[in-house]
Amino acid sequence: METVLHNPARRAVKIEGALSASVTAASGKAESGHGNGDCLLLDFGRAFFAVADASERHPRASREFLGRIMAALGDGPVPAESEELLALLNSCYAEQPYSRTATFCGVCLENRGGILSALIANGGDSFCAIADGISGEILYKTPPDMCFAGRSLCVGTVARVPLSTGRERIILATDGLIDLARALKLSPMSMCGQYAALYPPDEAADRLSRYLARNAETLCHDDVALLVLNPHALTRFDLPPLWLGGTGRNEERKFRESAPALADRWLPWPSE
Repeated sequence: METVLHNPARRAVKIEGALSASVTAASGKAESGHGNGDCLLLDFGRAFFAVADASERHPRASREFLGRIMAALGDGPVPAESEELLALLNSCYAEQPYSRTATFCGVCLENRGGILSALIANGGDSFCAIADGISGEILYKTPPDMCFAGRSLCVGTVARVPLSTGRERIILATDGLIDLARALKLSPMSMCGQYAALYPPDEAADRLSRYLARNAETLCHDDVALLVLNPHALTRFDLPPLWLGGTGRNEERKFRESAPALADRWLPWPSE
């Protein structure tokens, strides 16, 4: 039976055939003592997925901003119209303190009369890309801008993208993935295309996390948050939202202290 699986030791999530997500701390994070500003939110009931990236000064700002969005949504659905979603997000932007800067990129899947589409919103340099799952061709990418929560009064862009071929794969990531691709001498979008086309969607993000762990001593990289999704295979689950990352200094220290004692295994979400 298809279900949501969570690996607490790796800060990773997967749904068979449909989705994988992970947040990996920057190299040297243990020595620096900083928190992890990259945060992923997975709201399975509303098919709403978002990423945010905050500075090392206030790493929890990413989780705080995504929390504002969740509070604004309450028990209701994500607004189906672009104008309504824009208004909701702008109200959250207006409430974010100036010192709590964060990027934001979110996607909500919609099915209207059997026609699937993605409602995508973006502010800052975290991004959403849509790739062909067979060829790896990038079909859509959010444009980077300076509309950071905490600095801007409004989100940068809201767009509706049709998902009509059945081959689309959605990628959400922070700029850590862009920096990593360049360090590996790859085009960032070429790297996204590879994760869309070469690996099953329920393996892609975990593969990245394990690659970074294996090369932790030699590869210098920033925090990296990645979600890869096959929107055509996703089932909605009546489960609590799941958060990865967005930790302050003390929370990150506790995670690092507890991680070695956690088994590297997949557990049903939520765990008992």
